[in-house]
Amino acid sequence: MSPRFADLAHLFGKAHGVNFNIVMAKGGKGVMNGLNAGDLAAGWGAGIQSGLSTKLTVSPEAPTMAELGGDFNADGYFMFVASAGLPAEARNALSSAIAAVVKDKSTKAGRFIKRAFGGAVVIQGKKLDALLAAEEAAASALMQAASR
Repeated sequence: MSPRFADLAHLFGKAHGVNFNIVMAKGGKGVMNGLNAGDLAAGWGAGIQSGLSTKLTVSPEAPTMAELGGDFNADGYFMFVASAGLPAEARNALSSAIAAVVKDKSTKAGRFIKRAFGGAVVIQGKKLDALLAAEEAAASALMQAASR
């Protein structure tokens, strides 16, 4: 569980009158090991319920955090970053090349992304800039809410 998920779980429990004892585990395997050893009473693993703003492709019937009353989400993206000052032509060429590979289901990367995440979400240019600004504001709001 990441610190962001821990904050989400804390706020979700608080909103529903549940006091979670949040334990950080190293991935789904760590959660399963804790459950199997009897060290944890409950665990949250990826692919079961979505903390994202969208439904998971592997469990579309499961509600999202927002549908359960959560005010925040755990949306996350893999992002490729280049040095500041990269010429626009180079930025566009790199973005287009990466987008082509991850969206192409005939590539190893494309197949993995389709299997693991339901497909690639490609956000580039001004839309990416706007998303990063919005996510920074949301992260600040989440930390303030979790610290109250």
